[in-house]
Amino acid sequence: FLIGNALLQQKKITASIGFYRAAIVLCPNYPSGLNNLALAYKEKNQIQQTLCLLDRASKFSPKLAEIFNNKGHALLQLQQYEEALDAFNKAIELKGDFELAYNNKGAAFKSLERYDESLDCFQMAIEIKKDYFDAYNNKAAVLAELARFEEAKSCVKEALNFSPGNPILYSNLSNLEVGLGSFENAVVCCKKALVLQPGFDTATDQLGNILKQAHEFERASYYFSLMPYNRQAVAKSLECLYEAKLYTKLNSSLEKVAHSDKTNIRVAAVSAYFSHQLNKPDPYKFCPDPLSFFHVGHLSNYVENTDSFITKLLSEVDKKRLIWEPRNKTTHAGFQSDNRIFESGNYLGKLEDVLSREIYKFYSNHRSDDCFLVKLWPKSYSLKGWFVRLIENGHQDSHIHPAGWISGVVYLKTIKNPKNNEGSIELSLRGYNLPIIDPDYPKLIFQPKDGDIILFPSSLFHSTIPVRSKTERCVIAFDMYPDVRN
Repeated sequence: FLIGNALLQQKKITASIGFYRAAIVLCPNYPSGLNNLALAYKEKNQIQQTLCLLDRASKFSPKLAEIFNNKGHALLQLQQYEEALDAFNKAIELKGDFELAYNNKGAAFKSLERYDESLDCFQMAIEIKKDYFDAYNNKAAVLAELARFEEAKSCVKEALNFSPGNPILYSNLSNLEVGLGSFENAVVCCKKALVLQPGFDTATDQLGNILKQAHEFERASYYFSLMPYNRQAVAKSLECLYEAKLYTKLNSSLEKVAHSDKTNIRVAAVSAYFSHQLNKPDPYKFCPDPLSFFHVGHLSNYVENTDSFITKLLSEVDKKRLIWEPRNKTTHAGFQSDNRIFESGNYLGKLEDVLSREIYKFYSNHRSDDCFLVKLWPKSYSLKGWFVRLIENGHQDSHIHPAGWISGVVYLKTIKNPKNNEGSIELSLRGYNLPIIDPDYPKLIFQPKDGDIILFPSSLFHSTIPVRSKTERCVIAFDMYPDVRN
């Protein structure tokens, strides 16, 4: 057991698991052994195994608060926030001054956008442990979400008193300076973080973003280019070269990326746009003509009574917790669920099966197309979906889904007798407010009806035209994610 602990501290996870398992063979009812084995599996991101072990441990030691705190943390990783809160509450019930459980509980509330309760938890953690810099930092993050940047800045500075050489705190301070409009101070904080930890990706990315906001595109591109293993940074470097009108360098950089990474969705998105605007062949062959892959199906091809099926889907959705205008999302004047909608009911599970069949039909239609979207089609994949309800003035900003492969929408309730394309989806090559050279770039507007299913490459920019009627538009959006083992 002690050897397992030492190996776990050294991040030798597989070796630690071997020793913990040996300890449990000798003493099957050893709660600390089960708990630490669970932590080792959590490090390997094997969360279900983690939870099974923690449940076993809690049966043998039902009053050990650490077990319930660890269970809550594992549930956070699964985005099961309400269940995580139950676990943290149990940990706090068993150990009233458990600052780590309060801190984790605050993180769960933050994920649920219950910010006042989140702030209370972080403050409680700080009162229990005055030098708890992580709780100060987390409290600052919530205050930043609420645009209370001065208060957040004070929290981070307090944290720096207890951890003065912490590059993460300087990086976070940089974000707050941006929120306050102090770009020069933000740059200073980023550079301080990089002095403390050379090559610190978060600070490097922040520095690039700050310079990009300041329209110093060439310098921004340089900082993004320092992270060739970061797909978002690679794409942002290219975008900055385009903004800077450094087209020769852009083309050569695109050629290099095309050889090193064939499936960067964000690069595919902007490369298709660059190609059109510069009137040159697209060197990035993931999906040079994404609009030609737009696909329409219908629920009636899979269920006998579409209206009844939709009614049952909406009934199951009604049991989900929805968030109004969730932060860091594209939804305006609307509600949105988490991305586990297919786990939320029997009919929602059936819908997942329907979508898998429609995706197979999409693939079959394009099987002979000469692009990597098809040639490198994932051998296995998963679907994640989320419900969106837009009301009057509701819309979604232009965006792509860079973690997906294929994206889509199922329309459950659409606008009756729409005017001026309200509630339609607009698909386009242009996004990220990139400069327009040729205004005649390809775009498509689709006016959906109840039961429609649409599919398109995840690299295609799309938005929703605002709903103007006093009604609601209800959809389930989804992404197909390649299995990491592909």
